[in-house]
Amino acid sequence: GQNLFNPATSFGGIAWGCDTTIDQLVVEGLMEEVMIIGVYNTPDRLDEYTYIYDPCYTTDFRGNCVGGGGKGDLYLDFLIETAVPYVVDKGYRMDIERNNLGIMGSSLGGLISCYAGWTRSSVYSISGCMSSSFWWDERNFNNDILVNYPKPELPSTFYLDSGDCCPEPFSDDRYQTEAVRNHMEELGY
Repeated sequence: GQNLFNPATSFGGIAWGCDTTIDQLVVEGLMEEVMIIGVYNTPDRLDEYTYIYDPCYTTDFRGNCVGGGGKGDLYLDFLIETAVPYVVDKGYRMDIERNNLGIMGSSLGGLISCYAGWTRSSVYSISGCMSSSFWWDERNFNNDILVNYPKPELPSTFYLDSGDCCPEPFSDDRYQTEAVRNHMEELGY
């Protein structure tokens, strides 16, 4: 949630500007009103935004593997069992039917959003996966989740994007994103 509205809390000091962009599009009649629940990450971001432990997500100064992550299902449970009910209980107009719920994030947040859309399609019908860390755990999302998990309920919409700053391996995950897109298209999405 830190990146959504406020440059002072955003990574690199640049907010996404969700509020002003959505307000403008709604006023112009180009989109319907939406509610954004922007949950801030915590110091445990790596664990929260990854659904599987990666034994070598980085290396230490000696080149030894450092593992981490793998508590993403707990984070997704928190969103559905705590965050959304809290907003509803506070009296906000929110339709929590599947066809009206989406999830979106970038980097590791994009990874957990794609994972949520694929594995929890009974909850989310729309997933925004921006600059997703599809490299996580040897490209597990593409090589395991898309292969071994049931396909999501229809209709399900997946929005994928990434930057294109540089050749591999510093490409904002463009090539991994293209591989996931191609795989999803082969599966009918």
